Amino acid sequence: MESIPAFIQTGQMLRQALSVGAFPSYAAAVGTHESILFKRIEGDAAVWPVRRPAGESTRYDLTSLSKWLATTLVALRLIDQGKLDLDHSINRYMDVPNDKTAVTIRHLLCHTAGFEAHFMLRNGIAPPQDAAKEILSQPLAGRPGQQVIYSCMGFILLGRLLEQISGRQLDQLAHEWIFQPLGMTGTGYRPISGSFSKSTAGSVAATELDPLSGHHICGQVHDENARFLGGVSGNAGVFAPLSDLILIARCMLNRGQGLITPELFDLMIMNWTEGLNQARGLGVVLWPKEAHNADHPFYRTGAFGHTGFTGTSMVISPEQGFYFILLTNRVHFGRNLPIMPDYRTRFHEAALNDVKTLHP
Repeated sequence: MESIPAFIQTGQMLRQALSVGAFPSYAAAVGTHESILFKRIEGDAAVWPVRRPAGESTRYDLTSLSKWLATTLVALRLIDQGKLDLDHSINRYMDVPNDKTAVTIRHLLCHTAGFEAHFMLRNGIAPPQDAAKEILSQPLAGRPGQQVIYSCMGFILLGRLLEQISGRQLDQLAHEWIFQPLGMTGTGYRPISGSFSKSTAGSVAATELDPLSGHHICGQVHDENARFLGGVSGNAGVFAPLSDLILIARCMLNRGQGLITPELFDLMIMNWTEGLNQARGLGVVLWPKEAHNADHPFYRTGAFGHTGFTGTSMVISPEQGFYFILLTNRVHFGRNLPIMPDYRTRFHEAALNDVKTLHP
């Protein structure tokens, strides 16, 4: 589907980024809760070892978008069921050391728990099943509630906590409570194993060269810790095609209708970190109406969203009534590629400019 005339800037920006090698492929969409205004997929799902074009069915590794679209939404469903409370200490749900008893569920969701941003679980002695114990054994990098430290480790711990409370695996919960109700039939964890057929491997966008195996990663999650944990983790692991993300984006524009209550939706997009170094809701980045992130295209728009390390992003702008989705497999060319590193910002700027032509 080609863009309508109002989205000329968006199309030009994406084709320029593709032509200069900012990423091998992209899948992008802008729309409202009722209609798709812009949708385009171009480039190669893989360049190495064999070139494969991207298409409608291509699943992209969402990496950290999983924190919002799976882990956070599962947590909200458990809150709705009365099995989880935002302000309860994690000590209520699992055994934790004394220095972690002040950490709450809300701290984990807002990245204010104080856990360090990242460390490699595979470098520890503990096996994958002891990941939570390993994370809890590490000293905190900050006092709970005092600052935002974007932490994959905190979300890995949260994922394990949700599994412990429910007695089920995170991928099963996400499938039953999130993906299936919205008709997201192409979305899930471990796309070439688990609930997906190995015949779907060709429809997955390849990511980075793995130095351990010497092969480009395809069908396995790019994040090293999530991969160490078997592909299902609170911080990463979900793969999805563009068409499925349009479904959940529409759901978010409709205040989570069909997934969560309006009250929980309001809690999700509330600024829980006002006065701190970043504006955060529950599992989402915020661009609130008050002064914050002045250099960002969504400055003071009241929008919310998330990004993923592999080159993905989804932003919802309720006041404007639009969603903005960009999926790429940028890391296929290497994670530190210097070509157009601000491509997501440029996409959002172009799309917002094009939106203004519809609503001047």
